[in-house]
Amino acid sequence: MDVIGNTYSNHVLTIGQPGRIFDEIAYANYYLGGNYNTLSGTIAMNDISKNFEKRTAELSILCDENVVYATGQTSRSFAPVEFSVIVEGCQWLQIRVVNLYDGSSGSQNYNFILSDWKLQ
Repeated sequence: MDVIGNTYSNHVLTIGQPGRIFDEIAYANYYLGGNYNTLSGTIAMNDISKNFEKRTAELSILCDENVVYATGQTSRSFAPVEFSVIVEGCQWLQIRVVNLYDGSSGSQNYNFILSDWKLQ
């Protein structure tokens, strides 16, 4: 479930770095072998993410270490967004979340949901 109550059931990946209190990077790598042209889906903020006033996070999608999509710095108030990016010729796809530490207490960072994602 995302922060506004939507639930997702198709092709769901939840990515973040729970249990850390410093700047952290969480990522998932996928070998595409240059076999796809586009990646599309929906990105949302997972409801398990607590609301840290000054903490931010950014989700990026990289092809062969080049950023092809980034949410920019977001907070818990991030609304779900549909995306479509070109991955033509991409050998390695990385989905990366960077949580930025703000000095507040607490041990949970933001987590994103990727749903209905398709490689074509």
